[in-house]
Amino acid sequence: MALKWRRGALILAVAACSAAHHPTVVDIRFPSTEGGARSLIDPAARLTVVEFFSAHCPCQAKHDERLRGLAARYRAQGVAFVAVDSEADATLARDRREAVRRHYPYGILVDPTGKAAAALRANYATYCVLIDSSGAILYQGGIDSDRNRLHADATPYLADAIADAVFGRPIRVPVAKSLGCSLMRE
Repeated sequence: MALKWRRGALILAVAACSAAHHPTVVDIRFPSTEGGARSLIDPAARLTVVEFFSAHCPCQAKHDERLRGLAARYRAQGVAFVAVDSEADATLARDRREAVRRHYPYGILVDPTGKAAAALRANYATYCVLIDSSGAILYQGGIDSDRNRLHADATPYLADAIADAVFGRPIRVPVAKSLGCSLMRE
C-alpha cells in the first residue's frame, strides 16, 4: 500500500483482487480544538508534523515540553504541528481542556474512530509523521530515543528529521521506534 497526500486528502493506493491498483481518496478532516474541522496537513505550511496524542499517557506528558519547543523553534521555517487524538474515548471537550492545560501552541484533532491512526499506521502516543508540502511522508516514529527524561545522549529523531527537511538534506533516520503508550482504539 502506498501513501501520498494531496491538498488535505489522503490517497491510498490499494491492491484490488486483480493485479491493478485503484487509488481511493479519503478526505481526512477532524474536529479541532481550535474550532471547526481541519485536515491533518496544514496547506499553508512547508512541513507538517502530525503527532498522535493520548491524554492519559505518562510518556506523552514527559514529551509535551519537547513538542512545544520544536513547534516554537521551527514555526518561522514554515513547520506546522498538529496533535491527533485517535483513542476511542477522544472527545472535543476533553481535548480542549488538555490543549489548554498542556499549553499546546497548536490544536488537537479529535478522531475517536481511529481513521488517522489506521491510515498512518500509528499505534502509540507520541508517534509522529513529518509530511512535506507535496504530501510525501519524510519521517515516521518517535520524538526521540528517551521514554521519560531527556538524556544528553538521546537521539532527537524528530528534531533531526525536521532540520534535515528544512535544510534540504536527506533524512538521516526516516523511520524510528516510538516509545509512547499504546493508543486505546477499542
